[in-house]
Amino acid sequence: MATSWDSFLKGLFLEWFRAHGVTVVTEMEVVHQSLTIDAAALCEPADVARLAQDTPFGFFRRHNLLEFKSPNDLLNEAEYNLMIARALLYVAQEKASRSDALVCIFNPTKPVAMLRRLAGSVEFERVAEGHYVGKDAVTCHLFVASELPVEERYFPLLFLAKGRKKEEFLEELVRRWDTRLLDRYLVLHSDERETVMRMAKRLPTIEENYHKLILGLAQDMPKHFVQALKDLPADMRAEVLRALTEEPNGQPTKPKRSKRKRR
Repeated sequence: MATSWDSFLKGLFLEWFRAHGVTVVTEMEVVHQSLTIDAAALCEPADVARLAQDTPFGFFRRHNLLEFKSPNDLLNEAEYNLMIARALLYVAQEKASRSDALVCIFNPTKPVAMLRRLAGSVEFERVAEGHYVGKDAVTCHLFVASELPVEERYFPLLFLAKGRKKEEFLEELVRRWDTRLLDRYLVLHSDERETVMRMAKRLPTIEENYHKLILGLAQDMPKHFVQALKDLPADMRAEVLRALTEEPNGQPTKPKRSKRKRR
């Protein structure tokens, strides 16, 4: 069964923000009807200071209302207007000031048609690569994943990227061999395991090839066994590589020798 983008993104961002001490509530209901905001990140000044160090969220306020779009559910004008309406209802319900709240939308691509139609009432200003700000009834920050730099502070956002930016993100994860994020990537894109393996073959060292083999075997082995292999001391890894590349009869694969012509 395909992984739900909605649940994947909420879990990813929940972990990211909580790692910085930020309180996050998902499926935040506004009024008494079935109107929900994907997530609300509630920040104190100290939280914002921590976020500013290694995330792109140094602009956060007290109430930060988050909306996650996906490649299968791109942002459009109707949904944008609904998000702003929910934000106003949230502000009224929480008895907050609009100056203490903002909307933050994460979208895979730039919603050009929507921005064009909104131009008469809301102007979105580009403040950084892939980051736009619109002065609406509640200030809106729009992140366009496919325009973001491939830098660590943006990694959770880059899971939404499409096209060449998605490829660049994957290449960087493989280069760093970030197994935690690669595992997350393959949850969404399980059909790209072979692509990851092909990229990993470019890594020349024993250490990198060891990790490459572990990833390839992970889908067929129990998790505890895979973890045990990952935890092996460095001096044992060459031996493990040899064992993992043996033929089924227990003999190591022998390199082919070129045949010499008899004189």
